[in-house]
Amino acid sequence: MITTNYDKRVFRLLAILNMLNARKRVVAKDLSEEFNVTVRSIQRDLKLLNETGFPVHKDPKTGSYLFVEGFNLGQSRLTEKEWALILSLSDMAQKIGRPFDGLMKSIIKKNLHPTALCDWFYFKIDEPASVAGLESLLWTLISAIREKKIVTFTYSVHSDYQVEAKPYKIAHFHGFWYLVGEDTADGVIKKYALDMIKEPKGTEKRFGKIPADLGKTLDESFNIWFGQDRGKKVVVEVEQGVADYFRRRKFFPNQEIIEEKEDGNIVVSYLVTHYMEIIPFLKSWIPQLRVIRPKELKNRLRKELEEGIEKHLQ
Repeated sequence: MITTNYDKRVFRLLAILNMLNARKRVVAKDLSEEFNVTVRSIQRDLKLLNETGFPVHKDPKTGSYLFVEGFNLGQSRLTEKEWALILSLSDMAQKIGRPFDGLMKSIIKKNLHPTALCDWFYFKIDEPASVAGLESLLWTLISAIREKKIVTFTYSVHSDYQVEAKPYKIAHFHGFWYLVGEDTADGVIKKYALDMIKEPKGTEKRFGKIPADLGKTLDESFNIWFGQDRGKKVVVEVEQGVADYFRRRKFFPNQEIIEEKEDGNIVVSYLVTHYMEIIPFLKSWIPQLRVIRPKELKNRLRKELEEGIEKHLQ
């Protein structure tokens, strides 16, 4: 295993933190000899720790460095595994945006951990759609969900119309925020994009329990086209060249490999609530994937692809 200069510096910084936390005074010259680096490198390390948020103080009389009185890394009760999770979620929160990135930074700051030194994870998160006044909108909806209050708002798709709904959950799918709630007009659970919601208000009308199966429905969902009746079975054949991706990862929660063929191809099944839940996914794998059944979906895909070729590639 190759150890990079960055790895060495991280190790050195964490070692210095441990020394300071043990209430030791550290001297730049002694540390430079211990770690076989220049005094200037140690001074840069101590400066970085201070800028990161660790109150490293230089004693003007002795020239040694120590934590300010009362500071102790032991104030954090989190284990290293718990910190790994917090830091990975921090990266995710930063990419999702307000207000979660600010809240996560606050959590980390309160737990006094060197976040700048422990960048262990990388998550590629879809760039979120812009939502005007997202923080205020979220708090309005969260309050209504917590207090089980029906909300009203103007919803803008092709035109504006009024909605009264029982707010159940706030969901994030592929860069878009949604309110999952029951439309009081027809009793149907619907998904409302937050960037299309205007003037949300909590009312004094209340609703009962959130449907017990809603959590399971969300767990089984792949995108915002989910529904409660997962009764459509889709069977596809995946070519050998990309089959291993389907063995290694469940692209849908209910994905199941139902046959391994001698030529290396595999047959995979899915249960969906709406064909639009899976159509974009299927298109992304064509021509390495073909639909076996249902015939209705196979014909629909063929028609859409033929129309697309005729429109854009002729």
